[in-house]
Amino acid sequence: MNKISAFGLGDVTAVEHLEGGVTRKILKYGGKLMLVEVTMPKGGTGSAHKHPHEQISYIA
Repeated sequence: MNKISAFGLGDVTAVEHLEGGVTRKILKYGGKLMLVEVTMPKGGTGSAHKHPHEQISYIA
């Protein structure tokens, strides 16, 4: 069993390539919460933004 299925994260999307070498992959989304995996180069930054739901991200 891989890490994703161990946590029941069946909504994994394709990796999105954003500016500055940042990538984003939505692992789970439902109702009021979104779980996202973000990768970025050393020293990278994300853009300021808002959304109506809570979000949990981990930087890989």
